[in-house]
Amino acid sequence: MRYQGVINTDVKNNSHTQTIELINAIARSPLKILDVGCSSGYLGEYLKTLGHHVVGIDITSEAIEVAKNYLDEAYNEYLDIFLNKNPNRKFDVVIFGDVLEHITNSEEMLLLVQNHLEINGKIIASIPNVSHMAVRCMLLEGRWEYAELGLLDKDHVRFFTKPSIMKLFESTGMKVDQVSEVKLKIEEVDQMGGMHLNPKHVKLIKKYVHDESSEVFQYVVSASSINDPPSILCYVPDMESGIFDLRIKMPLEKWTEMSNSVLRFRSFGEINYQDLNWADIVLFQRLATPEILELVLRIQESGRKVVFEIDDLLTEIPSFLQHHTLSDSHKKSLIDTIQAANLVTVSTERLASQFKQFSDRIAV
Repeated sequence: MRYQGVINTDVKNNSHTQTIELINAIARSPLKILDVGCSSGYLGEYLKTLGHHVVGIDITSEAIEVAKNYLDEAYNEYLDIFLNKNPNRKFDVVIFGDVLEHITNSEEMLLLVQNHLEINGKIIASIPNVSHMAVRCMLLEGRWEYAELGLLDKDHVRFFTKPSIMKLFESTGMKVDQVSEVKLKIEEVDQMGGMHLNPKHVKLIKKYVHDESSEVFQYVVSASSINDPPSILCYVPDMESGIFDLRIKMPLEKWTEMSNSVLRFRSFGEINYQDLNWADIVLFQRLATPEILELVLRIQESGRKVVFEIDDLLTEIPSFLQHHTLSDSHKKSLIDTIQAANLVTVSTERLASQFKQFSDRIAV
């Protein structure tokens, strides 16, 4: 068996760790996971310890005989044959761990798999980056030589850069929710793939090539269907308050029942990147500090939407509530957040009319 691995989640610069973290960020558990190209089942074995049901498929019979000892199910099958034999099976996650570059019809496989995803299901794929500076260095030497392992694995039939990875998923009706990177220095890639790079050319490449993909060895992508209902994350000051129940919890829970969306509630003290990477829409209730404003802008930069919910006219505090008066910096952050949000929700028409001086994206 050529492709083996050891799972060590303490190592963050690793496609297995990043895949596991993406799976951990999914709300529902346990998950039904299909591991395409599972090899001997080492990744699936770890996922089983987290309580998930793991099905592995691989075209290498020797690998599957080993994987049967570790996975819930293991089959020596091609992906399309397995899915055609099981037309009604659906999965929460389908993993393509360094697989898509090995098949000529990657687009067809992604289209086929989408029919076997549960609502809000994810495809998670690790894909080598052919624009790594080691490959550029080899081309500088006028060579393109395959190897047993690495970026120029002799079994690779497709080669991808970050833009072509995005195009691959978008062309099959999927949205890329997150992209992370595994970075390796040129010397490490050279040694791994037996590339025998000329040290003079390595020095030259390192001097002049410094773009964002030059040291990326793999991209790890999480993608979902564009037709899936959104995942909604709500940050609130107090999950014990009546305002939270009336304004946030009750209406959103009712809406998610009708739309099959997925919902998470968090306090402002529980902000973490896993929740933020999981969400399509992030809602903030009332609080708008300079730090929250910065977070809002970062969320929007990643293509997600922000809703700001406010049930009082905090920009103009009446005299009998002077103890609620905001500092100038917090008041500015509040107004800037209202202006930045994709939608501002308020409780009355009066509030809507007042806030329209800051934004035309107001909903009562």
